[in-house]
Parts: sequence; structure tokens; C-alpha cells
Amino acid sequence: MDVKNLSLLRREVFDLIDQRGEHGATCDEIEVMLDLTHQCASPRCTELREKGLIVDSGRRRITRSGRRAAVYCTKRREAAE
Repeated sequence: MDVKNLSLLRREVFDLIDQRGEHGATCDEIEVMLDLTHQCASPRCTELREKGLIVDSGRRRITRSGRRAAVYCTKRREAAE
């Protein structure tokens, strides 16, 4: 899948995750940084993951609600680790 063909919102989410490098981002962090609702951010993460553009790094971070959440990285960042 070519990143250039993503919808605007998917592209914003992808770019944010990619810019954060190996640190990656949780869905909760994406919501805060892009001022999105969970109902808007979560499906974009799922779509990007299903397209193979982002991956679950295997790491977890605590969200604002105190739960552990997957940290996503882009495929090119994962390959660099």
C-alpha cells in the first residue's frame, strides 16, 4: 500500500506515528495530539494496521484512563529497530 494514497485523516495519523520514530504512539496519544475522539482515531489505527502500514511494537503504555495500550510504529521504523 502506498502512503500517498491514504485519506487525509489516515495520513495525519500515519504521519504522526512515523514522526515519533521508535517511540511510536498509542491511540490515546494520537487522540490528544490530533484533537480527535476515540471513535475517530481508533478506526484509523485499525485501518493502517490492516493495510500493513503500522504495527504493534509489542510495547505498552498507560493511557489517560489508566489502561495499558499498544504502542504503534510505522513499518519502516520497526525495520530500523
